[in-house]
Order: sequence, then structure tokens, then C-alpha cells
Amino acid sequence: MAKETAIGMAWLHGADPQIVHRDLKPSNLLVDKHGQVKVCDFGLSAIKPMHEKLEVGSTIPGTPLWMPPEVMMGRQVSEKADVYSYGMVLWEITTQQIPFPEMKSFPKFRQAVCLNNTRPPTESIELESLRDLIHECWHREATSRPSFSEIIRKLDAILVDCAIKDAKGRLFWAEEHPGKEFVLFEKEFLPSFLRYFELNSPEPLELECLKALAVTEYKDSIMKPVDVVRIEDFGNLLENFGPVTLTRERKNVSETVTIFDRMYRTCKHQWFHGDVSKTEAERLLRPQRAGTYLVRLSSTVSGCFTISRVTRSKGIHHHRIDYRGEEGFSTRSIVTRGQVISAPNKSLRSFINLLKEDMNLEHACPGSKFRVIFAKPVVVDGPGQYDIDDNEEFFVD
Repeated sequence: MAKETAIGMAWLHGADPQIVHRDLKPSNLLVDKHGQVKVCDFGLSAIKPMHEKLEVGSTIPGTPLWMPPEVMMGRQVSEKADVYSYGMVLWEITTQQIPFPEMKSFPKFRQAVCLNNTRPPTESIELESLRDLIHECWHREATSRPSFSEIIRKLDAILVDCAIKDAKGRLFWAEEHPGKEFVLFEKEFLPSFLRYFELNSPEPLELECLKALAVTEYKDSIMKPVDVVRIEDFGNLLENFGPVTLTRERKNVSETVTIFDRMYRTCKHQWFHGDVSKTEAERLLRPQRAGTYLVRLSSTVSGCFTISRVTRSKGIHHHRIDYRGEEGFSTRSIVTRGQVISAPNKSLRSFINLLKEDMNLEHACPGSKFRVIFAKPVVVDGPGQYDIDDNEEFFVD
């Protein structure tokens, strides 16, 4: 949303003559049915020749909370006034808070912003590059603020940092798909992913698991529906099933386990339901007997799983499992309060088996969308082919 707003503003500022909005704020940013942001409400806008300034006049245009110091002080203004307002909008998008809630008096507010250089707090924003961009946008001096074309360039890098926590995953997206928020699955993502990480093409069932976990159907009023991978979905995939490759010792033999292996070994189990909400999980579990459970991707904490289960008293309980890549899985015991159960070298299936007695996990909840993938038997022709038997942990010998 922040980038789409910046793109719209860059178009306005790049027009000849230039269009200055002068009242940029969240309520003047609309979202269409495709989720795209549109800059609107040009009632206070002004048109000016490039590189010239505007006289404010007797009436100050804009809304105080998003108004730059030079406007409040009645000075000449340039298009960089919009950049200040955008900095405030970017802060709101990032923090989900309203700026200056304590300010009740306009004279005191103007003094704080114009003379004391008061701005909303940014300590809670963890990403340094994002913090720096916000500070640049609402700089006291208009000439020190970036243009919207510069903002877009910086946002491209920030989007990758925000969406993908895995370091190798960030490099992959930045180098292979710079500036893109989503890419076509078949033509762009899959070939570049296999090439960049030097992976073999996935087996048919692995490919179907990848599609179910990472692919979204993109629709708009012009294009036909196409399968795409969004940057945030790729980031989530790496958090839930990464790293892309991992070498480990198994029966005194080194083997490389890929992200395709981990996805397959998780999706094939009847208890895994993928990205379903807490509400949907409760709907599926409500008619089931005690001891019925499902495992889903956490809807509140990225990179984690949640066990949703029917307790002995017929209530429904949700319990989070933390996943830290090579460090494996961990959670807190139900029986022994505070005790941490961990398994650094086990699959999710093996970890669930460790918890069965502790959490009374007896019956896999039906209704997983992944069962369609594994509905037909797989003919095993030789070594390296996959079996869909839930009792198998890895490869068929």
C-alpha cells in the first residue's frame, strides 16, 4: 500500500505542469476491489510549473496532523510538502497508530512541529531502513526530503527486508525479481528458484504441495487469472519450511534435505490443514470427538505452527509450536507447566508424535485441502520415489 501510494504521487509530481496534492492522508487513499491503492480528493490540489514554489495565501491548505512545517508557518512550499505528509502516512501504515494523539491545541501543535521538530516516535520500528526513510520524508528542511521516485526505489529494498526474514531468500528475491511484489509461478518464480538454489525439479506431488502453500491466483479487470507467488507468501514459506537446503547426518550418511522434502513430508499427513484460520479450525473440530486434532500454520505469529485440538472436556484448545529452521521445533508442555519440549533434528511429524501423550492427540481431523493432492496412489518404480503411506518418514528404499 505504501508503494502504490508513492507510485501515484510520483505520477502527480512527474506531470508537466506538476500537480501538488496538498492534503495527503490515509482518508484520501482508497482501496479498490483488487486491493490497489488510489490517491483521491484533489480539492486542495495545486498545479505549478516544475521547480517553482507555491504561495500559501491567507488560508492554510491541508489537515494539521499531516501538514509540513513550511505550510503551517505560511511560507512558500514545493512538492516536497507532499513528501512530509507521505512520511506521516508511512509511519501510520507501519505502526498502525494515530499520530499526535496527545495534541489538543493547534498553536501548541504548530510550535511542537515547527520549532521543536517534534515527530511521532519511531523506536518501535525494528527495520532501520524503514525508520531512516520515514525520518527523511518528514525532515525539517524540505530540500532534504527525497523525491517520490527515490522513495519508490528505497521501498523496493524495504519490501524485501519486511517480507523475507531468511537472508538467502532476501538475496534471491532482490537479485532475481527486483522491484516486484509478485511474479508468475510457472514462467518466472519456479525456474529462477531452481536455478538460484541449484535444485532439481520437484517431483509432481512436491510441486502440488508447493502450489498449495505458496501460489495465489491473481485477478484483475484486464488480465485473465494467473498463478503468482507474492513476496510475502514466499517469505512465509521460508519461515515455515526453510531453509531451502539443509545437510544432516542420517544413519552415518550425509544427506541434503530440501524445502521440497519438508513440504511433502508435512502436507501428506491427514492432520495438516495448512493456512486455515482459528475460526475455520474450530468449525472443523466442533463435531469431532475428544482427542481429535489438526495442525495449521499460525495465524498470529509467522514461522510457527498451531495445534488445534478437542480436549477431554470437549473444549477446543489452540497451542503454538515454534519453528526455528535448523534449530527445529519447540513448545511448552500441557502436563508440566513451563517445561519446554524441543526437537532440533526431527520433522514436524516426529515432533507431533512426541506431543501425543502430553496433549492427548489421538485422531487426525478430516477435511484437509491437501488430501486432494494425495487422493490417488503413487506407483513406486524404484529408489527415490515417494510413497504416500502416512507411516513412512522419508524415502522408499
